[in-house]
Amino acid sequence: MSICGTNKGMSHPHNYLSTATDHALSYAVDAFDIQVSNKNILSIDAPQTASLCHGESWIRASTLAPTNAPYDVIFINVNGHKREMRYIIAQSTKWLNPNGHIILAGANDSGGKTLAKLCDEYGFLYHEIAKHKHRIFHIYNIVCINASVVNDAIADGMPQIRNDGLWSQPGIFSWDETDKGSAVFLSALSSEHFSGSGADFGCGIGVLAHHLLSTHDTITKIDSIDLDIRATSCAMKNLEQFGARSDVFHHDATIYTSQQKYDFIISNPPFHTGRDVSIKLGQSFIVNAARNLKNGGYFYMVANQTLPYEAILQQYFTHITLLSTARGFKIYKAQK
Repeated sequence: MSICGTNKGMSHPHNYLSTATDHALSYAVDAFDIQVSNKNILSIDAPQTASLCHGESWIRASTLAPTNAPYDVIFINVNGHKREMRYIIAQSTKWLNPNGHIILAGANDSGGKTLAKLCDEYGFLYHEIAKHKHRIFHIYNIVCINASVVNDAIADGMPQIRNDGLWSQPGIFSWDETDKGSAVFLSALSSEHFSGSGADFGCGIGVLAHHLLSTHDTITKIDSIDLDIRATSCAMKNLEQFGARSDVFHHDATIYTSQQKYDFIISNPPFHTGRDVSIKLGQSFIVNAARNLKNGGYFYMVANQTLPYEAILQQYFTHITLLSTARGFKIYKAQK
């Protein structure tokens, strides 16, 4: 492959997402004879492809929108939430030069097998190949698309108010309803007293902070931290009613450092890396919570009952209490 151009920079590590789909997208450049030299290129959730093609890299969870539209070529790693992917693919037609190209690659076990149906629904003209356990599509001549279907998909994937009155967006974890872990967590926390300043590590759309700020006038402030900018954007809307008692930060909760130590930290940490169950993320949340707490402060967390966090909690905290076990989850209260 011969690729040249001006590197617009990479803002994400090369190993951020699966390299298999990056390989499939790179293969498509030669297979479909796509000219990428001196082109304006966007790569969505495929940072290695962005680096190879000297294009703009966009990780959906880290940026709100691409900045250099219109693009000549858009590469899309198709993965995750079906409703979200319909939105991203539809939205990409708005960012594309009318004579441009969209390259889709989806693993067979992660949405790839349904791409042809979606392309037909959108009225795309396309070529399709199978390679590297992926379905790969070259979409061209977007002037022919079914505009009403595409626009409906964009509207369906935008931030919206769910049934409980909170803002959310397809693609965010448990976007349309409060997840079971958070529901169990809130039930267990109902008998606890909170006061002073606190934080929610991995806040999502702000469900936990919203509840605590609504029910505890003794809380002076809660900082809500999450790495998914879509979630923090919704959390800002959901928590704005609390004014100075709430702040929201788009940041990695495993390394976030507060200017002042907290009286308490709550967390429903993620326990998946891609499709794999992993305790490393939760362990990192625990360690960083200990760093950000005052001596004597409390850390509350909910976790899947099968995940062994007890040893690391004992390493960083002095008193550990199992508050509750319910619906496959366990809730801990740990004092620093």
